Amino acid sequence: MVAIFIGLLSSAVPAAAEIRIERIRFAPPGDDDGSNASLNRELIRIENTGQEAARLRGWMIHTAEHLVFYFPRFRLAGGEAVTIHSGEGDATRRHLYWNLTIYAWDNDAGAATLFNRRMQEIDMCSYQGGGGSVAC
Repeated sequence: MVAIFIGLLSSAVPAAAEIRIERIRFAPPGDDDGSNASLNRELIRIENTGQEAARLRGWMIHTAEHLVFYFPRFRLAGGEAVTIHSGEGDATRRHLYWNLTIYAWDNDAGAATLFNRRMQEIDMCSYQGGGGSVAC
């Protein structure tokens, strides 16, 4: 009876693996002139490949350069994605902003790790220069 109860509990919890890093654009076209427009061409895209919505408040993205993006109160619907830009801007359902005044991603090599609010690693994506963008 206990085993059945545990099994029911496990299946009722949505799988965290449904949230993943889809892409990092680390060296976008154009000059790295430090402007907000230039910073916002850098981005990381997070997608929900599941059918259920996920609340991401308290989740974080950690870069190899030790920069951390904390998700605000945010709900990502099933089948949707959110783009997080390095610079400043007004948040929408599909776009969030890191509000940095420096570049988040190194043009030569880097990595992003996605953690849930319990500090469990959910996904990781790394790259080695070239191409300016990596699909994860």
